[in-house]
Amino acid sequence: MEPVIISFAILTLLVIIFIASIRNEKKRTETLKQKAGMRGFTFQDKAGLEVIPLSNEFHLFSRGHSKRVQNFMQKSGLDSEEAIFDYIYTTGSGKNRSIHRQTVYLFHSDRLHLPVFAVRPEHVFHKIRQIFGYQDIDFKQYPEFSKKFILRGKDEAAIDKIFTQDVIACFLHEKKLCVESAGKDLIIYWSGKRIKPNLLFKQYETVRKVYQILQQRSQFV
Repeated sequence: MEPVIISFAILTLLVIIFIASIRNEKKRTETLKQKAGMRGFTFQDKAGLEVIPLSNEFHLFSRGHSKRVQNFMQKSGLDSEEAIFDYIYTTGSGKNRSIHRQTVYLFHSDRLHLPVFAVRPEHVFHKIRQIFGYQDIDFKQYPEFSKKFILRGKDEAAIDKIFTQDVIACFLHEKKLCVESAGKDLIIYWSGKRIKPNLLFKQYETVRKVYQILQQRSQFV
């Protein structure tokens, strides 16, 4: 009898967790919809990857499968398109299946003239892969940045013009920041982190400053 009771208890717990998860997601969507309206953003609770320009150009969107976008907020300015959204994708399958949720800030502007690059915090496995030729652009004049971040891109000369002291300072201040550029499109995020609704637009102000600095630097490439 005890195994039956234990199985029933486990099943009940899983149902409770599932219901709580649905409620939390619904609450998040309702809160973000309200905050988006207050900030002048349009809102879609669900969207496909087609809402992301050049999604196939970004490393983030190449990960996993079952990819989808939720809580898509968008605003058009005089010279830019800006969006904030939750990106969800799955890695593995069966018992090894993991669902990843990630907040992404997206900027598109004809005033952006950036080389293609990706920068993110450097981890041990990056260092191991570098032994076998994995690219990492380092700057002798910024040893702390080169130690903490991995930077990749084809046009190293153009990238060198972008990563000046003010840009480097942004990354050293926000040590877990990830940035990917595809010319006129830029995504900024904290890897593996979904921002809480009450912090979403506070972080938006932070990433927008990064975007503005990169936009200014791009005029010199």
